[in-house]
Amino acid sequence: MHEGIRRRWKKQVTAKDRPTFLGNGKMSPEKEESIRLRQENKPLKMETEILDKAATFLAKESI
Repeated sequence: MHEGIRRRWKKQVTAKDRPTFLGNGKMSPEKEESIRLRQENKPLKMETEILDKAATFLAKESI
């Protein structure tokens, strides 16, 4: 590894006025909302799939 790279990294780590890494380890509010909505959506999709299968099964039984 080149000496200049290590020096730059050390400078970034010791800098007080700016974060070392983009985002400073935090997600944007949009990204957090997207993840939350996906997590909420997952069980809803499963419920819909189960209800569709049940409706298909009951429709076949009634014939």
